[in-house]
Amino acid sequence: MWGDGVLLEQFDADRCAIIEPRHSDADIPADGLPETCICPFDQSILDGMLANGQLTEIGAILSVNGREPLYSFAYEGHVFAVILARLGAPSVVGTFEELHHFGVTSVVVFGPCGVINTEQAPDRLVIPTAALRDEGTSYHYAPAADVISAQQHSIALMEEVFEDSGLSYEEGTTWTTDAFFRETREKTKQRAQQGARFVDMEASALMAWSQFRAVDLYQFFYTADCIDREGWMQRKEQRVASLNDFFDVALSIAVRASQRS
Repeated sequence: MWGDGVLLEQFDADRCAIIEPRHSDADIPADGLPETCICPFDQSILDGMLANGQLTEIGAILSVNGREPLYSFAYEGHVFAVILARLGAPSVVGTFEELHHFGVTSVVVFGPCGVINTEQAPDRLVIPTAALRDEGTSYHYAPAADVISAQQHSIALMEEVFEDSGLSYEEGTTWTTDAFFRETREKTKQRAQQGARFVDMEASALMAWSQFRAVDLYQFFYTADCIDREGWMQRKEQRVASLNDFFDVALSIAVRASQRS
């Protein structure tokens, strides 16, 4: 079995691994974590909330990279965990594995994504409904396939929140890649032909992980830079939305998810 085919095609469904999340040495409160965790990718969101006294540090995830603070955030009778979502599929899935072990059953994660068409404006909300699996982590959580779909109940809840709030949004397939410095023109063209409208570095892995662990994953993007056959457009001057607004969107999703659990 193990000598045949490409390594990433050799999915092992054994749910008992040699290193388990229970081996974590994280600094976690004795009573565990809130069931819902809000996870922005942008550190500046957390910096602003800390400056405003909105977050209370309650522990940390520990690794050779150092101490990643974990916070609590109280809102209208709800208490949520808050932590920075680390860039890249292996890092963010590793963190979320530990969070789940300590009591988190719903994750709201959000950050910027690239678009693959210059007609797609920046600062638009996006629900990734499926992802092209051009990274490695997902293949350890789900059998090999080119595409993975998001959880339908999570998509439905986010659609409901956006529509109730009067927020416009887009949906579609994202291209999840490990190597943004290898987004070549030909590969970008191929991924667009395969249906990708967006590009990110974590979505397919998070979809596979959440389904393997039976965790409710609510992931949305806000559009940022653009790649196409003409090259890369950072579009920084066009990105004028407040990041706090995106946290408020995540908070609305977290509240609705908590009410449904």
